[in-house]
Amino acid sequence: MALTKKVSNHIPHDLSFDIVSKLPLKSLKRFTCVCKFWANLFENPQFMSVYRNNFFLSRSRYDDHQNSRLLLKVTPAYGYGRVDKMFLLSGDTFENSVKLDWPPLFEEDSKAIFIVGSVVNGILCLCQGGIRVDTTYIFYKLEQKVVLWNPSTDEFKAIPNGSFEHTILKAFPPGSVFEDLPTIHTFINIHGFGYDPVTDDYKLIRYFCFFEDIEEDDDPSDESVWQIYSLKSNSWRDLEVEMPNHTWTDQWQNAGKSVYCQGMCHWWGYEDYDGDEVLVSFNLSDEVFITTPFNYNWGRFFKHMVVLKEFIAMIEYEDDPFYFFISILGEIGVAESWTRLFKIGPLYGVEEPIGVGKNADIFYMKKDEEVARFDLNTEVIEDIRVKGRYKCCQTVIYNESLLPIEGMHG
Repeated sequence: MALTKKVSNHIPHDLSFDIVSKLPLKSLKRFTCVCKFWANLFENPQFMSVYRNNFFLSRSRYDDHQNSRLLLKVTPAYGYGRVDKMFLLSGDTFENSVKLDWPPLFEEDSKAIFIVGSVVNGILCLCQGGIRVDTTYIFYKLEQKVVLWNPSTDEFKAIPNGSFEHTILKAFPPGSVFEDLPTIHTFINIHGFGYDPVTDDYKLIRYFCFFEDIEEDDDPSDESVWQIYSLKSNSWRDLEVEMPNHTWTDQWQNAGKSVYCQGMCHWWGYEDYDGDEVLVSFNLSDEVFITTPFNYNWGRFFKHMVVLKEFIAMIEYEDDPFYFFISILGEIGVAESWTRLFKIGPLYGVEEPIGVGKNADIFYMKKDEEVARFDLNTEVIEDIRVKGRYKCCQTVIYNESLLPIEGMHG
């Protein structure tokens, strides 16, 4: 007589705990509706500790890249005629520091230089300056310099300014008289730099607008245009799209507001004049954007955007005492997929984060204007021995490349 065994359909908690701790964040968030045990995982300190360890052990495109370095851009804190500096950091603890020379276009200029988003295939996009409009004589002059630069080869390419003539004419119709014109403010901001894998092309996204002085209770009135640049055609064209933007701040203050990841440019933008910030994700191939609200139930803190293990991540921070909160986005467009993985602190003498390293180190400015790094694995703090100005320093992960800029698109 054959014996039959009863097979249990119950999975022990220990086994399911081990399985789900290795799931991608997107999948894990979707499975939290399966049962109460899974739904409460993110409130379980033991699970979060295991999940963070597995997160660090997960592989990203930087892990096997022996040429991964770190670029640190600083603005000197004091003195007239100060010029931004760029350092190449290497070594296990970034103990090796080499000062790099800027492309010739920036050599004699003391205006702040800004790294747009992320390094893409060894290429940086550098931005300096803005736009000036003289309403007396109805003319404008674009004083912004935008350059693609390969630090490994010292090759650079100046990006043409393009034209805003049609937008200018909307704000200043032909025959306008200076006395009749309102006080006009102008902004131009590069919001993203990245690679389009479908067309094998490198692209930039920028936003340009005029707006009038307004009374306190009035809504702002502006004329604006989004434009996209193609390296293949070496030209700008208008985009028929309206997207949230962060153009209310100067370009040099946009550190930590934009990144590039997996074919999309991401930035923080405002959906309206006095609304909350949302994450804007713009697909460089189909030119479609998606917005993702942030989870403000955690509170409202300063935010700095980074790419952590190929996830969009947000470093929130508050002062007195200083805390870091690091949240990961599991799925673009799904606000509920934001997951807070780390709470670090209290730390003392910290001013603000300025970026992350290849091993998920957090780089930050101290109140004494020194740059330091915090190792998320060991919680050890190390000084980099470089000084910089508040709100003007950036770090980006850099992979060396010998590809010519003009030949990147085939």
